[in-house]
Amino acid sequence: MSTKTNELQPGWKNSPTYSKLSADVEASSGIQDDIRTTLENYKIIKDGGKAVKVKPGKSSVRPKMVRKYQEWQYPAREEPFLNTPNMFQLMPRGPKDAPAAAQNGMLLNYQYETLLDKVSLVGNVVRVITDEGTVIVKTGWESKYEMKMVTKQRPIYASAEDSLKLIEAAMQSGQMDRAQAQEMLMSGEPMQVGIEDYEEEEEVLTKNQPTHTVLDGANVGIDPNCEGDLSKAGFIWHEYDTSWSELIKNRYEELEDGTTRGYYKNIDEALAADSSVAYFDNKSKDYSNFVYDDKARKKFKAVEYWGYWDIQGDGVLVSIVAEWVGSVLVRLEENPYPHKRLPFSIAYDMPVLRSTRGEPVALLLDDNQDSNGRMARAMHDITSTAATGQEFIDANFFSSIADKNQYEKGNTVYFNSQMDPKRSIYRRTVDPIDNSILQVMQLNTQEAENFSGTKPFDGMKGGQGLGLTKMSLDATAKRELSVLRRISALFIDMAKMVISMNQAYMDENQTIRITDTEFVEIARDDLQGDFDLRVSISTPEKDDQQAQSLMTLLQTNAASMPPQLYAKTMGKILRLQYQPDLAEEYEQFKPEPDPMQVKIQEMQMENARLQNEVLKMDMIAKQSLVEERTSRMIENTEADIANKLAQAELRAAQAELALAQAEKAKSESDMLDQKFIDKDSGSAREREVQDLEYAATVKNHLKMLDVNKQKQGGK
Repeated sequence: MSTKTNELQPGWKNSPTYSKLSADVEASSGIQDDIRTTLENYKIIKDGGKAVKVKPGKSSVRPKMVRKYQEWQYPAREEPFLNTPNMFQLMPRGPKDAPAAAQNGMLLNYQYETLLDKVSLVGNVVRVITDEGTVIVKTGWESKYEMKMVTKQRPIYASAEDSLKLIEAAMQSGQMDRAQAQEMLMSGEPMQVGIEDYEEEEEVLTKNQPTHTVLDGANVGIDPNCEGDLSKAGFIWHEYDTSWSELIKNRYEELEDGTTRGYYKNIDEALAADSSVAYFDNKSKDYSNFVYDDKARKKFKAVEYWGYWDIQGDGVLVSIVAEWVGSVLVRLEENPYPHKRLPFSIAYDMPVLRSTRGEPVALLLDDNQDSNGRMARAMHDITSTAATGQEFIDANFFSSIADKNQYEKGNTVYFNSQMDPKRSIYRRTVDPIDNSILQVMQLNTQEAENFSGTKPFDGMKGGQGLGLTKMSLDATAKRELSVLRRISALFIDMAKMVISMNQAYMDENQTIRITDTEFVEIARDDLQGDFDLRVSISTPEKDDQQAQSLMTLLQTNAASMPPQLYAKTMGKILRLQYQPDLAEEYEQFKPEPDPMQVKIQEMQMENARLQNEVLKMDMIAKQSLVEERTSRMIENTEADIANKLAQAELRAAQAELALAQAEKAKSESDMLDQKFIDKDSGSAREREVQDLEYAATVKNHLKMLDVNKQKQGGK
């Protein structure tokens, strides 16, 4: 077997074998046998308890008290999850995660509401957890390929002659230069003149979505060392029935592009070992003993093992998955899912401390059901053994045999007048049942209601009978609330795995439907982020109460409420009453205006416009008058200012003239004084002599320059 294992994963240095993996299954077989026995006991309790061995003629009735309470618990637990179309709410952990949270929320709710059978999934989860006390769900991903005719497009090319003409036309129009045309001619490629559609058969991905499988608890083994915490489990395995046709759907194959598809190997070799393959004979099934006899459909057992293994021998545990049929491994690989955890989720009805299994409420009702069964059989025995309607008649009552025959025929008879008919004829009736029996049954019923938290409908009449729906859902608001929280945690755990798978396996772009007319395109790259996940649960009573509160708000504030807010509130009420289409129409409805009202408004607007024009003209006239007066005032002011400035300038000029005349007179006086002083002191004569000498010097110098020029010219 180790050889085959190495062929499955030749790159693993410490590859597990069938014997090593099956050892975990065998080690937990004793625990699994106890689990199967316990589950069979739960089934017996649901059917009314163990069969009663009675003597002939005695009652064997077994009232199904547990079954009755469970039937009322199913809808009480299902409805909160099925009552809302958007079951999941994603809260971003940071501002950057807000867009991704919105995208993931829309996609997740679309998958659970449209792609998955939400009603069946929730129903199976609720029924299993109610009946068995524990529900285990496996989350996976399903991809399905089919050959379909696909419409494609291909180019249409012109002939060589037409291509030459097209090239010449392109050159003449300037769309192509000579170099480009020469290159096109040298390549020999024809000119493209159009595109045409054609159909071709192609393998298409037709299904790509998450899957949830509610497993049979009798065939699921969990690592007992985890003590009830599934995240600490070293392995989980489950046994299921499959067939050759189911396995080959996911047969391992290598594609032309280098990728692979499927994961099952050694399928034919495993089925060839008939001695080790355990075929299902369905004898333990309730429905029939029918079995398929052909190879493709014949059912046999397979075991799927998820756990952690040191595949390289370096002490690092890696999440792996393995499957085997008989004693042959048909699958062995690393965990293909991006979250790398064991893809199982679990929830309990009544958790048991440090145990991987819970208990159903049926265990608390077993004694009450058995006691009521005994009381019911006692009442049946009392009533069934009595000779009801039997008559006792005094032998001397009738006068003759003929009168007796007439009595039996129902005709008029004659009897002895000395005898009273009421005393002479006695008819046997049912003996009264002791009240203690009914009191015990009523006590058991009340105790069962206290244990289960559910009060089923018991045939009450009048106004009490009208509370059927409310009483049947009392568990949601009372004892069952804790169970709903655990079921919510189950769906949250399942959804977290789906979110991680969406980020890895979803189509690059996927369009989802929000409403009948609203569609949103989601890109896989936009789904990355960190979120907190919540499950939104609701009940008809809660929605109706909220709708009534909003209706009261509208009644008291409708007159002062803005139309937009009124429309939104009405839309909310309609959605709470499960009418989303009508709510959308109401929110988007815009009433057509009344023509008469529109005409009145137009006339009012025209009247207001005319009044504005009159006011405008009046204001213009007043403005013109003000501007004219202002202009005159400004002109007068400017003239006065100019006159005053001219006078000031004249006075300044006169002052400057007087100052200049004074300066001139002073200068002339100074010059006369200086001449007198110079003449008197001889300075004037001395300056005259100096001036004459300087003039003579200059004259001699000029003569010398002329003489030199003449000499130079002569040479």
